[in-house]
Amino acid sequence: DSFKVMFAGAVGEAHGMECNLQAALLTKKRKDIKWVIVGDGRKLPWVQQFVKDNGLEDTVYPLGRFPSETMPLFFETADVMLVSLTDSLLFNLYAPAKISSYMASGKPIISCLNGEGAEVVKTAECGWHVPAGDAEKLAALVLYLADIDKAILASKGQNGLRFYKENFQKEKCLWKLDEIVGLK
Repeated sequence: DSFKVMFAGAVGEAHGMECNLQAALLTKKRKDIKWVIVGDGRKLPWVQQFVKDNGLEDTVYPLGRFPSETMPLFFETADVMLVSLTDSLLFNLYAPAKISSYMASGKPIISCLNGEGAEVVKTAECGWHVPAGDAEKLAALVLYLADIDKAILASKGQNGLRFYKENFQKEKCLWKLDEIVGLK
């Protein structure tokens, strides 16, 4: 009965956890919205303490690390996948690898980052974007998505899966690499 926002992967200094948890705090009254964090990293103890300090135990679940082969099982339970980074010139130059993993799962994506990663999500039409570090916009978007027609979520997820198949499958990437280096 809940709406699950899932962040999966490294929980580090670069991954916008302050923003994500401030957004979770802003949605705290909506007990049907669950923020699930699957992963580990230097920032995980801070996340766990923030959850405790702010009484978010009913809505934020920092689950820790799991084997990579179990990730599809977690993704399957999510309504939307969250990718976030802090605003940095360096981080704006690339798209995190988790975007392609999220696309492969067929789940819609919320991108809370700037630069190349946000552009990939926009180009693929597989989700929604808010600027890096904007907890208020992230919270407002999550509140909106929790109440929209699930068919819209499914459509965005299918767009991501289609984009993944066309651009990120191993064979396609190897073919493109061969073209770039002049082997094809």
